[in-house]
Amino acid sequence: MGVVRTNFRHTELFMDHICDQVGTHCTAARLSFIGCEIGDAELHQIATATAKSAKQSSLTWLHLGSNQITDQGARHIATIIRSTKHSLLCLNLWANHISNEGTHHILSTILSEVCVLEELSLARNDIGDEGARHIATAILTNRFPLTSLSLWGNSISDIGAKYITQAIHSAETCPLKILDLGKNLIGVQGACCIAMLLESKKSSLISLSVTGNRMPDNISSLLSMALVCSQPMSVIAIEQLEEMRTETLQIQGPVYLQFATCCKWADVAKYVFSRLTCSFREGNGGER
Repeated sequence: MGVVRTNFRHTELFMDHICDQVGTHCTAARLSFIGCEIGDAELHQIATATAKSAKQSSLTWLHLGSNQITDQGARHIATIIRSTKHSLLCLNLWANHISNEGTHHILSTILSEVCVLEELSLARNDIGDEGARHIATAILTNRFPLTSLSLWGNSISDIGAKYITQAIHSAETCPLKILDLGKNLIGVQGACCIAMLLESKKSSLISLSVTGNRMPDNISSLLSMALVCSQPMSVIAIEQLEEMRTETLQIQGPVYLQFATCCKWADVAKYVFSRLTCSFREGNGGER
């Protein structure tokens, strides 16, 4: 089998059949159980089956989105990670019921094994700031090649944003390129931490989402521009330049000319970050 995919609601017979396939002769590269009402008990069956086929497993992609997995189920996810540590590249746990405790189980396992995981989605769970702290610890260790991380809709506040941005900044190397922090509780202080990370150019980020947080819209827009400014001019697409050029920032005079002609990129970046600084002061009631 190359792909096992279903979005049908599980039955006992259905689960027995799937787990038999996975446990006895599964060579599937991708397993998808989106919206199957899979809970902790069903996940335990899948984890047990995966462990049976660990030696011949070629599983690279596992999607368990929109199910009923809790922190107890996160322990079974840890079993799956151990069984597929040399092959699993993408793990999607979008829209479940995993908190900071479950996040700790998952990340502890990833760090204790030699994993090759590149993409992790915990979007629409409830990991909060403590879960963000566990993720920051994992980033600091730099023991797995994570390039894409989605934490959309997880009640992460300024505190959690600070954990993550400081970890990326402090890590000896951090391959993370895509970070989604949208639909959280991040305000001006968290946005400031993100801006400082981008200005330091200590990250490899090429995609950053912070929409739907508690920061003013102009700061969210400026952070998008700051992300572009944080990259070398040589890797910036013309489309990105055109998008920035049309932003409603009322760029005028010499700065606009420099931007329009793609000259003195450092000055353009300096301008954007100075606008961010002013916005942060305004957002904090004029305080520095």
